[in-house]
Amino acid sequence: MLHLLLFLVGFMIAGYSGSPSIMAVEDSEAGARIEYINEPFDIRVSGRLSEQGDRISEFTIERNGRKAGPYAWEQSSLREPVIYDADIDQDGLGETVVVTIHDHGTGIVLSEAHVLDNQLEELKVRPVQEIINESVIFSGKKVYVGEKVLYEASQYGDLKPYYEDWIHYKVADGKLIGSVRIGDGRAEQYAGYLEVEYEEADGQYIAGRIRHVSDGDMDTEGTPLSVDVVRPGGGQQP
Repeated sequence: MLHLLLFLVGFMIAGYSGSPSIMAVEDSEAGARIEYINEPFDIRVSGRLSEQGDRISEFTIERNGRKAGPYAWEQSSLREPVIYDADIDQDGLGETVVVTIHDHGTGIVLSEAHVLDNQLEELKVRPVQEIINESVIFSGKKVYVGEKVLYEASQYGDLKPYYEDWIHYKVADGKLIGSVRIGDGRAEQYAGYLEVEYEEADGQYIAGRIRHVSDGDMDTEGTPLSVDVVRPGGGQQP
């Protein structure tokens, strides 16, 4: 009876707040685990909290009766990993994409993208900052890809990428997309973003199209799945 009462109280609180349901989970091993669950797509992502409670690592994933991991991913415990289900290589099989967030704040996002095939094998994703470093030239108020001017600023000085502020990934329109913020290195004013649309080649994700996106046109979310968060001890979602 007591268990039923506690469940009903938790259900009413989650329903009132409009937040994903939050349930307690016990772990007899050293280091409690936190889970992110999407039942419609049968996805369960789990990670181990650090002793300080500020980091999550040793991620595993269960999907459609398969379980894999642990993967060498890390995540801030103050944010949830962002999970997508999409056929980003157009092979008809579909992939699971997990974006882990290392750090965040006002106007700051530092993240990594992890792509798993339908067998939960992890495929390499080339970091967006490596692609920008190799493929893009910053010259005064102009940004080049090869000899093509990708973006030209009118109100800024010398443009540069802000890797320390913004490394972001999402899935939108069936594509994996990474982005970095650019701006005036002298006045510290931002001038939009460079987005990399990834494509698959030989089992890894490399640069496809590179484009400039203004602040007003930037979509940071894409099409993520909603998740229920299962926390040790029933703690509240940060």
